[in-house]
Amino acid sequence: MVEVADKLALGDIYVDIECTYKDEMGKLGNSFRVLANAIKEQTHLVKRMAEGDFSMSVEIRSEKDTFGIALNRMIEKINDLLSNIVIASE
Repeated sequence: MVEVADKLALGDIYVDIECTYKDEMGKLGNSFRVLANAIKEQTHLVKRMAEGDFSMSVEIRSEKDTFGIALNRMIEKINDLLSNIVIASE
């Protein structure tokens, strides 16, 4: 789990977490798997945004999902800006 945490901290989202234990280590492994998957999902959305695709919305996982909320707000603001540019150019 330390190696996985270190990789995630360095931006390596392509980690494999295999934990078959049913004890506390298994619970920890499962939590890291959920965390890694959430990071992967949001990273793929950000990559799409970097390619100019702002047609998506981010699933908000909880009221404390600061990153997801900020991503949705950024998508909304960029779409508003692009709409204003289209209107102004017409």
